[in-house]
Amino acid sequence: MTPAESTTPTAEKPITEMTDEVLETGAKTDTAAENVSASKQGTENAEEVRVSPHGFGPFPDIPPDYPTQDIWDYSKDYSAEAELLIRVQIKLWTQGIQTLGGNMSNGLAYPTLPGVVYIEWDHKALPDGTVEKRVSRVRGDPYMGKILSDIMRRKGKLVESDIPKDIEVRERGIDPYVFLNLK
Repeated sequence: MTPAESTTPTAEKPITEMTDEVLETGAKTDTAAENVSASKQGTENAEEVRVSPHGFGPFPDIPPDYPTQDIWDYSKDYSAEAELLIRVQIKLWTQGIQTLGGNMSNGLAYPTLPGVVYIEWDHKALPDGTVEKRVSRVRGDPYMGKILSDIMRRKGKLVESDIPKDIEVRERGIDPYVFLNLK
């Protein structure tokens, strides 16, 4: 039996469309070829608009210098929070603020930015009646976090006045719904 006579199913797709269109030779060929080319070009330029599976609308365009050009190829695997964080990072990137990562906590985005830490504070009442503002949690730039951890280890605590001036301190993350103009 030859391959043409085989009854074994193959992975090839059968041709299901037939056309009566015939390209004539001569002067008319150029016009017909141009029409076919224009038709193909229109189809190629009509990119499929990809939309969030979480209801956040179309995905934003990825800046050409963004490190992960295929970030939306895996969008079906992202939680709503992960998608929001990525959208925040992309918007920051388009504003010229290059992020190095990030995380979400309590509905807020904490993008990792060089030289920036997000600090949560505890307030400790001292015996003399004053209140000392102590660092209870640090997130953000891991290099700055290490500097602050080293200070805390040396001193046993970390207070506001211990933080070097070249470290930018933020007390709150970014509300992604407000920042991205989402509902």
